[in-house]
Amino acid sequence: PGDSARTWQWQMIYGSVTADNRPYKLVAKDSTGIHWVVDEGNGIVLDQYWVGNRLTGAFTVMNSTILNSYYLEGDNLVVEFYSISAKPVNTSGQGTEESPKVDSYRSTGYQKAILRRYN
Repeated sequence: PGDSARTWQWQMIYGSVTADNRPYKLVAKDSTGIHWVVDEGNGIVLDQYWVGNRLTGAFTVMNSTILNSYYLEGDNLVVEFYSISAKPVNTSGQGTEESPKVDSYRSTGYQKAILRRYN
């Protein structure tokens, strides 16, 4: 639980407990439960949206666009990140209604983590 009814706090620990320990906040941005933000506590705030059974978002950092999703699988929180180049590698299409311009991007990475509650 967080400090209000619309904020939840968690920490992700990378490695041992004394290694890289990062606090985060999940904040509801509207009353519908669709728009959320992840506050990384360092000035970075990432907008997220509830789509289907996943909390999803996309952001661009250092020439890469990251598409992320968080979802529950049993007692685990599954996190997936797809990385793509922020610049298109190809543009095709004729720019018409029947053949609109379409940008293609290079996929550069995929990460998946299974997060478990640490007591």
